[in-house]
Amino acid sequence: MKVSVLVLAYNHERFVAQTLDSVLMQQVGFDWEVVVGEDCSMDGTAAIVRRYADRHPDRIRVLPRERNLGMHRNFADAWAACRGQYVAILEADDYWTSPTKLSRQAEFLDARPDYTECFTDVEVFHEDGSRPRRRLRPPAERDTWRLLDVLEWNFVPQCSVMFRRGVVAEWPAWFYGIPLPDWSLHLLHAERGPIGYIPEVTAAYRLHPGGIHSGQSEIAKTEAVAAVYRAINAHLGFTYDRAIRTRIARNWFGVAVACAERGDREGARRYGWRCLAARPLTRLWPYRLRLLLRLYAPAVWRLAQRGRQRAGASEAARA
Repeated sequence: MKVSVLVLAYNHERFVAQTLDSVLMQQVGFDWEVVVGEDCSMDGTAAIVRRYADRHPDRIRVLPRERNLGMHRNFADAWAACRGQYVAILEADDYWTSPTKLSRQAEFLDARPDYTECFTDVEVFHEDGSRPRRRLRPPAERDTWRLLDVLEWNFVPQCSVMFRRGVVAEWPAWFYGIPLPDWSLHLLHAERGPIGYIPEVTAAYRLHPGGIHSGQSEIAKTEAVAAVYRAINAHLGFTYDRAIRTRIARNWFGVAVACAERGDREGARRYGWRCLAARPLTRLWPYRLRLLLRLYAPAVWRLAQRGRQRAGASEAARA
């Protein structure tokens, strides 16, 4: 079996048909399967999934569920059921837009046996149409990314990824308790080898209020990121401790600044202290100075920002 497509579904009645249709449209020249982890949804998701499995019994396998396993266990159980050399993951509120996604990524990994996974660009859209669609790209267009890159930020869209199965023999115990399992998957794979990138749009990532992460506040998202950083820091034996704690500090600084900008001085102080606690004070004086200006001298801060903008415009004009 060349490729397993792992579809994770829970309360996705409105979306799962589009998800499965986008999988079934794939044009491939190898043996492949679709493994659906339907986690005892409370809406009509299970009935829709069963109809698709009945229509495509040679392609779709729906895993039996007697009870709800939860996000992490549902994933781990479905992953263990995959038989392919490669595994592509698709949550049932996203969908693929390219019919050659699987074939292109399998070809990419075939040619690079030391690569642990590969990903592509995706189109991000808000279900309610409140914002324009945008193309989500990595920080730079290069075909190879490594652990330090993924530690900097989670820029790999899960709906675009194809993994090499077997790279991670067993999920560590901490994996089952963290709030961002997708990022952790990329970190665990990047720990064992490079990650590849194909600069094409192959998938659509849907933002909606029912999304696990998209509906969270910025504070909740920052808490989740910090939790992953703490877990992976210990997993890596604190080899990258300085870089990781600096990144945590920067994230809390961003929250503190957002609080300051909306006049929440108490929140700005609280999250400013979290920023400082993540890294020694002497290493964070630029952040402290910027936050203090925003909190206690907003007019000076605005003046400094205008000066920076004018300087940047002058430099651009000279170039």
